[in-house]
Amino acid sequence: MNRILTLLTVIFIAIFISSCATSGWNKKYFIGTWKPVKVEKYNIANLSDQQASKIEEKMAGLIQTELLSLLTVNEDNTADKEYAGITFHGTWKWKKKGTHIQFDNDKKISWNITIDVLRMNDTSAVVLENLHNVALKVTYKKEKK
Repeated sequence: MNRILTLLTVIFIAIFISSCATSGWNKKYFIGTWKPVKVEKYNIANLSDQQASKIEEKMAGLIQTELLSLLTVNEDNTADKEYAGITFHGTWKWKKKGTHIQFDNDKKISWNITIDVLRMNDTSAVVLENLHNVALKVTYKKEKK
């Protein structure tokens, strides 16, 4: 009985440590300047046909703009996103154990982005960026740490 209790305690501690480490592990990789290398349309929210066609018209421009948009993520939970020569400043925080990132703007311009991390390591990341009614699948390469 004592052996079983000891074994269960060790398993519980191992699970607890690994679940706490996930967020920090991803956060360490996330800090730096990221350049998009591939952007794909992932999903358009359930909209009327007229709304969806308007978004489809703008999609090519949005993808091209995203390809030129650097993302700089700082350790102090601030971030900068460049769109068409304009830099937007905001804050970010981890949610769902480091698989979901919420960016909030600095209140000068209304932009909120949520990012769901599909894959990340120290040199690249594949994410889903949710922008208003559109989700883009973006592959980033890290430029600077």
